[in-house]
Amino acid sequence: YMAPEQRNPRIGPVTIRTDLYSLARIIVDLLNHSVGKCSQEGYRSTLVLPSQIPPGLDWILQKALNPAIEQRFASAEELL
Repeated sequence: YMAPEQRNPRIGPVTIRTDLYSLARIIVDLLNHSVGKCSQEGYRSTLVLPSQIPPGLDWILQKALNPAIEQRFASAEELL
């Protein structure tokens, strides 16, 4: 569940945004009933039934899994 910046430190620092990325990856696996199969290309490609994801949760997951660090949630409070 490593964020891109954990695999390649040149991308940027490891911060709370990194932890929220990992949390979102876990949520995707839970939604998909699979562990460790979330695609690095985007979570939607791994979901069995992406149309059943509520729009608000879809938005949260997309933001939390954004490859651009600065586009992710800056804190857990922002996510809530």
